[in-house]
Amino acid sequence: MSEEVAFIRKYLEMELLRFPDSFTTSVEIGPGAADALVPRLLLLPLVENALHHAFTGEEASAHLGIHASTRDGQLLLSVHDNGQGMPRGFASSRTAGLGIANTRQRLLACYGEDQAMDFTEGAGHRGTVVQLRMPLRLAPSQGAATEFRESHP
Repeated sequence: MSEEVAFIRKYLEMELLRFPDSFTTSVEIGPGAADALVPRLLLLPLVENALHHAFTGEEASAHLGIHASTRDGQLLLSVHDNGQGMPRGFASSRTAGLGIANTRQRLLACYGEDQAMDFTEGAGHRGTVVQLRMPLRLAPSQGAATEFRESHP
């Protein structure tokens, strides 16, 4: 997970270079989640969708957040934004683009039926929350569980 977060951070830094001051980000990786193993580039299509579909450029305070935690042997990941939300009639299984379809297929190939990808409306009827659930698989131990938290303007 820590490698995935590092890659996403670099991607977000590039997007902020292209579109300065257009959005803020936050990343919260809870205890135990930083050492979790996830398929490479799992979150990238979700982050790209949030940036390119959620924000119209008119938001005064566009925000993209990533959260990772563990519970009951599961890794829980979320990508959330406060953008315009999902289009009316959106169903991730039918109307999703290639990135979401590929992410869904990769989760199924890696974890079988013991995984989920759900789309919900954000708080206050703003934005979208994409939640992923999969079995917690840890990288070989490198010390105590760590917690990682950052925010960028």
